[in-house]
Amino acid sequence: MLEWLQLHPGLVATGGLSVVLLVAGILATPNAVARLPKDFFTSKDRKPSLWLNIAGWALILAGIAMLILPGPGAVVLLAGVVLADFPGKRRFLRWVLSLGTIFDGLNRIRAKRGKPALQRP
Repeated sequence: MLEWLQLHPGLVATGGLSVVLLVAGILATPNAVARLPKDFFTSKDRKPSLWLNIAGWALILAGIAMLILPGPGAVVLLAGVVLADFPGKRRFLRWVLSLGTIFDGLNRIRAKRGKPALQRP
């Protein structure tokens, strides 16, 4: 087994990165969702703070990587889109949240952390 690992360092590195991204996604996504203000989706003029924007873009990049590597890529990608700031974001989020199950999932995460439910757009 050790010999195989030594012969395939690229696979070992990819596997290690997958585990790191999986753990980061599991830890970061609920914290980010819980930090959102309850009127995040209904406020028209809200600009994210710098740290939220940076965290959002980091989650977008991690989510894209997790679409290829093991991990909750779609969930992390969506969390990144929620936090980052870019043109057309509000319209895209309203469409995604109109699907219902995603919005309910976000509110379940918030309820587990003792936060009020998000206002539906």
